[in-house]
Amino acid sequence: MVGFASGNIWIFSSTMIQQICPNNFLGRVLSFDLGFNLNGALTFVLVLYGPILYDLMHMSIQAIGAVQLITGTVVTGTVILWFLITIRHPNKMITVDKYGNDIETEVDIQEQETTNLL
Repeated sequence: MVGFASGNIWIFSSTMIQQICPNNFLGRVLSFDLGFNLNGALTFVLVLYGPILYDLMHMSIQAIGAVQLITGTVVTGTVILWFLITIRHPNKMITVDKYGNDIETEVDIQEQETTNLL
């Protein structure tokens, strides 16, 4: 049941990255996000839940499930809060010029979606 939260977190983080990140860095940032979520989270879970909670602290499986539920809820809440704080106006697109300066332009959403499909 707790594992269902990871999909929600990943959807929010990917959406935030697509809204915030300039187009010419989007591939690099999304690949880092994928690698961090898969490799970083797996390493964290293997170290925390296995050796620390079960072996060292002698927690029961039910208690480990409660810890997993709490950490999943906190992480999901943090990501949603960050999304709500950093969300940008949906009609604005940010690009980066060759000097690294952000350029914010108005975009017709339907025109942009059609262009992205081609």
